[in-house]
Amino acid sequence: MGEPPKMKIGFLLFDDLEELDLAGPWDVFGNVNEVHPGSISMFTIGPTMDPVLCNKGLRISPDVAFGDAPDLDLLIVPGGKGTRSAMKDPAILDFVRTWHSVTERVASVCSGALVLAEAGLLDDREATTHWLLFDKLRNYPLIKVRDDLRFVDAGDVLTSGGVACGIDMALHLVRTLYGEETAALVAKGMCYVPPA
Repeated sequence: MGEPPKMKIGFLLFDDLEELDLAGPWDVFGNVNEVHPGSISMFTIGPTMDPVLCNKGLRISPDVAFGDAPDLDLLIVPGGKGTRSAMKDPAILDFVRTWHSVTERVASVCSGALVLAEAGLLDDREATTHWLLFDKLRNYPLIKVRDDLRFVDAGDVLTSGGVACGIDMALHLVRTLYGEETAALVAKGMCYVPPA
């Protein structure tokens, strides 16, 4: 068995993001380093270096601003009330489009799918989002909305349902990239029991 892959993962920041949408996948990927030390580097990336205020009051400072983002293997777009503004922000949409063109994967959690939809990344794909937002995602006629799945892996673009579904999606990526044993160890370390 060869060396586990090395990955750089960026987490997009914007005001009013949902904390668990970011923290759930962050914890999953951070726990991979408990199994395979040094395998994953993670960064928070904001439009500027100004801290963002999340939906429930947590304040997060970006590690880097858009113009200084390192090469990434995966970009994660969280959801939350702030997606209403983020999906209308040209700088955020351009950033997401640019990184989709150069990374292996872009993934969204919850209403982050609406940012990907507005950026055109979900055209002619299956996708999902928070159950309260299925109709909003259906407003994009080129997207096939899957309201029966917790996450959708469309290859270079992944979407997940609301909040905790981001953990399932992240564990799926760990399973895909690092194997079933690593994913099981990560879930066990988090005391997380995936849905049946």
